Amino acid sequence: MKAIFILALLAISLSIPVQEENWGLIRRELGIGLFVYGKPAREFDTVCSFKTKKDFLSYPGPSTAQKIAGINRSLDYLMQKAIKRLKKKKDIDAIITIDARNAIGIKYRDNVADVFINKSIALTYKDYLIFVQNTPVNEFSVLKHITFNTLLTINSKIEYSFTNLLDSLIFNYEKIEKIEKADAIITENGVEADFIKFKLK
Repeated sequence: MKAIFILALLAISLSIPVQEENWGLIRRELGIGLFVYGKPAREFDTVCSFKTKKDFLSYPGPSTAQKIAGINRSLDYLMQKAIKRLKKKKDIDAIITIDARNAIGIKYRDNVADVFINKSIALTYKDYLIFVQNTPVNEFSVLKHITFNTLLTINSKIEYSFTNLLDSLIFNYEKIEKIEKADAIITENGVEADFIKFKLK
């Protein structure tokens, strides 16, 4: 079901014109590309799906308050599963995930020039382009680096999603008085981010 949701969201995004600002360069590890809240710049087929139940929290020990650690642990787990499949079946080039917990494994249909192998097209959330472990191709300036309070109460039962993390980052940015409207968000882990403005050409 989650794989169908990812494909549906990507299908909807195909109808949205791609601007220069959408282009980014993704993370690659041992032959596998990682697309988080973005899609490849080339055609592909879905070959498999992966999922993880790993949450976004840290586990410091008994009687110690947890923190929201971010999405790195779950992304690393998804990448490890994809790398294992690549070693066994040789039929996967990258994974795509929207929520950092469920992913589809993909195989590119073509053998275009290597210049496109790491290219991604960022998707939009609440009018911001989202670059996760992904560097925009176009020049930009950082308007503000944002973090939020990640400390939880010891008995907290809150389940955090990736969009919850984005909402917290956006809230903390937009509450700043007279702050300039940003074009995009760059984040490695979902708990801190740079809000950026692309430079005019």
